[in-house]
Order: sequence, then C-alpha cells, then structure tokens
Amino acid sequence: MRRTILTLLLLLGPAAAWAGGTLRIGLNEDPDALDPARSGSFVGRLVFMAVCDKLIDTDQNNQFVPQLATSWSWSPDNLALTLTLRDGVLFQDGSTRRRPGSIWNATATRRKVSARAN
Repeated sequence: MRRTILTLLLLLGPAAAWAGGTLRIGLNEDPDALDPARSGSFVGRLVFMAVCDKLIDTDQNNQFVPQLATSWSWSPDNLALTLTLRDGVLFQDGSTRRRPGSIWNATATRRKVSARAN
C-alpha cells in the first residue's frame, strides 16, 4: 500500500507543479541566517540556492562555473579578483543591476566574512 501511494505521489507530483499548483518544501531545521554572507549551514545553502543567484558556482567535479559572473580573473599578485557581470540581470522588483549597488553588496559581504573569520 505504501509503495502504491509513493508511486502515485511521484507520478502526480510533477504534474501538479507544472499545472501551477503550490509547492511546499519541508526542511529538517531552520537556516542559521538569512544573509548569504553570514550563513554557513547546509540548510542555509539550500534556501539560498532557491532564492538567490550566485556570482560563481561549482559543478559536480568542483570546477568553477559562471552564473551571474560571466568571467573572472585574478591580478598578478592574487590580491584582487575582477568579475565581469552578465548584462540584463534584474532584481526581484524588475529593476536592472546597478554598478554602485553591486559594489556596495560585494564590499559589505567581504566585511561580514572577514569579521566572521576573526
């Protein structure tokens, strides 16, 4: 009986989501923080994967792959990372990515990560 119910759920689940239904996901714990720069838990990473785009991610072979950043390069002394951001990126409100906002977010994130490391 359980196997039949599980089979039906697996078969009907994708159809319900495709039809515009509501998808609810349960997690076994809450994320540790709702700030990507402060979060370090596995559950936090799952939440952010669902709601945020990353600059760079890793693939199944732990190779860096582009997301919002289309390319990147390190300075000769390896102290500065230069990222080229994808054009046409929109915020959740539909506004376009603005350079000052991107710089502010990167600087604030670097400060939070540095503070957490100390």
